[in-house]
Amino acid sequence: MLEWIIDNIQWIFSGVGVALIVAITNFFIVKRRRGTMSNQDEQRIQQTLNASDNTAGRDLFIQNIVKSGVSREEFSRMRSEEKKDMGRKKVQEWGEKMKKQNEWDRHLLGHAIEHYIEAIQLDPSHQHPWTNLAYVFRLVGEEKKAIKCLKKSKELAAPGPNYPGGNYKRVEQAVKNGKYLTGGKISTPVRPDWFSRNYEKYLK
Repeated sequence: MLEWIIDNIQWIFSGVGVALIVAITNFFIVKRRRGTMSNQDEQRIQQTLNASDNTAGRDLFIQNIVKSGVSREEFSRMRSEEKKDMGRKKVQEWGEKMKKQNEWDRHLLGHAIEHYIEAIQLDPSHQHPWTNLAYVFRLVGEEKKAIKCLKKSKELAAPGPNYPGGNYKRVEQAVKNGKYLTGGKISTPVRPDWFSRNYEKYLK
């Protein structure tokens, strides 16, 4: 069923196919109520939503997922987690280019900033995007913004023996010492005008 949804996504979210979303999401409703909704199922839902440009179809799909017993908060958190992972992958790609080609790809860092901010907008209480965003802001030379993100991340950290989180501590050291997470001094190239123009709303 899940594979069929992905393979036929364009048709599903067409004007004709939208009405069938109710029936399709019944599949997920049953699984949620039985407690058998797996991480893979949730990832498939996210892929389905990402593949659709049809607003009405997306809204109807979300409404029926919510009816399955998933709260809007849970759904937003799931989407926030996905956006955080997308941002992390962009940073990983950037790191690979730096390592193999010594290329500072600002496009990848810009996309990472975009994904992390979208994750925060979906769930402002989600700590990890704040932490990760702090590191990318430091990479692009926005040290003050990086420190603000760290402050917010620490405020959201759950109490416990690992407070405020292992990743937070690594990023905090990197930001304050101006070093990459992998070691070595951060040397940020001069920011090109196109980067400021394209990502101005994220850099304010």
